[in-house]
Amino acid sequence: MSEPKVRERPILFNGEMVGAILDGRKTQTRRVVKPQPYPETAHPKCAAIVRHLQDVFWAVNWRTPRDVHGKRHYIDRDGNSPYKCPYGQPGDSLWVRETWAAHLRWNGVKPSDIDGDRADFRWYRADGDDIARERPGRWRPSIHMPRWASRLNLLVTDVRVERVQDISPGDAAAEGIAMRDEMRTDEDWGANMVPDFASLWDSINAKRGYSWEKNPWVWAVTFEVVK
Repeated sequence: MSEPKVRERPILFNGEMVGAILDGRKTQTRRVVKPQPYPETAHPKCAAIVRHLQDVFWAVNWRTPRDVHGKRHYIDRDGNSPYKCPYGQPGDSLWVRETWAAHLRWNGVKPSDIDGDRADFRWYRADGDDIARERPGRWRPSIHMPRWASRLNLLVTDVRVERVQDISPGDAAAEGIAMRDEMRTDEDWGANMVPDFASLWDSINAKRGYSWEKNPWVWAVTFEVVK
């Protein structure tokens, strides 16, 4: 049986999180599983199954295991296909999309039409306001970043499925949550990391219907930067 093919996928990060990756503080990201699994009250075994699959490649919903290319996945009660993690499996690659700019001479050109071989000047909003002195062109949203403009490549080292509120203080730190000056003891660190992550989570996801309070299922993806 042939080995599963290593794939490369894009992933979006805002400027704050790009900075945390560049600083070496962020090695995890949590993304909402879509669509969300059915309520646990309808399928009591759902939570236990998901919780114990620590190396999941296929998101696990229900109770019938099968193997595909050596990876365990589960079929739902109606025999439908399993959820597939949109961020790949360990060994796959992610390239980061972030807010960016090409040289101002490309201002009237769509990102897909810019010649990447000739666009030798590019800037990234996460690097701060000082770059304005270098006269970049207009800022372009991360969703419109082409592959050639990306400066960050990530190697996926672990993927699991869990509830967002299952995050530990250590995992919150791995999400890029910085220790504040007033966190002078381990107790302060443990008491504040998760609430700070919850605030960050809500700033991004609450308006989309996936607030911390609703405790959605998430992909917990661990990665390392490819030098």
